[in-house]
Amino acid sequence: MEASARVLAVRDGRAHIACETQAACGACGPGGRCALKWFSGGAGATLEVAARTSDQVLLRPGQAVTIAVGDGEV
Repeated sequence: MEASARVLAVRDGRAHIACETQAACGACGPGGRCALKWFSGGAGATLEVAARTSDQVLLRPGQAVTIAVGDGEV
C-alpha cells in the first residue's frame, strides 16, 4: 500500500509529514482499522519519522514523499 505525502516540517532530526491522497488496499473491508488508511484520510493526521532516509538523504519541508507499507503490516 502506498500513499503520497508531503513533509510539513523538520525539527530535531525528525520530519513531520501528512498524506495528500487516500491510501487504499484490498486487505481492509468496510470499517477496517488500518493505521495508514486513518493517516491518509483525515485532516490533521500527521506522522513523525526520521529526517534522514535509509540512504542518508535529508528530508526538507515541502518535499513530496511516498509512504509505503506492505499489505497486512499496519
